[in-house]
Amino acid sequence: MKRYLYILLSIAALAGLPSCAGDYDDSSLKKKIDDLEFRTSVLEDRCRRINTNVAALQGLVSVSMGSDRITAVAPMEEDGTVTGYIISFCFREPLTVYCGLDGADGADGHDGADGLDGRNGTDGKVPQVSIVTEGGIQYWAIDGTVLTDDQGKKIPLVTTGDTIVDGITPELKVEEGVWYYNVGDGWVRLEATMLWGDGNIFSSVSETSGQVVFSLRDGGSITVLKAEKLEISIAATASIQAGGSVSLDWSVNSATASVEAFPQGDWMAEVIPSSGSTPGVQEGSLRISAPATAAGSGSVLLFATEPSGYSVYKNVIVTVL
Repeated sequence: MKRYLYILLSIAALAGLPSCAGDYDDSSLKKKIDDLEFRTSVLEDRCRRINTNVAALQGLVSVSMGSDRITAVAPMEEDGTVTGYIISFCFREPLTVYCGLDGADGADGHDGADGLDGRNGTDGKVPQVSIVTEGGIQYWAIDGTVLTDDQGKKIPLVTTGDTIVDGITPELKVEEGVWYYNVGDGWVRLEATMLWGDGNIFSSVSETSGQVVFSLRDGGSITVLKAEKLEISIAATASIQAGGSVSLDWSVNSATASVEAFPQGDWMAEVIPSSGSTPGVQEGSLRISAPATAAGSGSVLLFATEPSGYSVYKNVIVTVL
């Protein structure tokens, strides 16, 4: 307490001194404060993006091993530059992938600025999250070291069995310029410190007509198939006599999709395939039968479903004459 009292009295004494010609130049101090705030802001953004990419990497591995498919790849831009992509799926929630934030080697820091801990010297680095495959199983790694839980067991990206599900998702944070990770049993300090370098897991995203390839910074890649954009062609309405039937032609732009009909109530519907003449296209007729007591209108849902589970449908409204 005496020490703090001495400091306060000293400050009070200095405050009472008359101003000298030309006030004190605090521009250097302001520059250091601004630089510190800038570094902290960028560091927090790096941490957020790394955690987002960790979740994306895990999700993509799960999808690549299962039956889900990609339905859309939408680029994200910052100041006119693509910095990542939003990946949409048939069933899974969309994932965000960041890549190419600062180029392959990351951005340079400000020359001459002090580090977050006040020391000059060797530049720090951002931890690099990656995958290590051992015995056909993919495990989480940071800077090449496989992560383990508090019992020493390696942390897999996904768990397999009757279904494929996400495993433990590592989380990273930074405090006072020092990085930590957590796999569910407490925060572990990393040697990686400071700011510069983007810590990207992904180096690029490319797509063809049938798949999307996610290239990883460590040289590996993950390939996920695209869902074929299903389209059903059939008349939206039809007329029918009570107790009668009507046939409507349909086509689906997929050779692998299954086509099923689901009529309302006591109505009946039958899907009758034909030998279509166009490669990759299925054709046929939908025979709809109305109950003898039918009145008003009825409806039939015609579904087309890919082996992945992705499906589309058309609702056919049938009016009773």
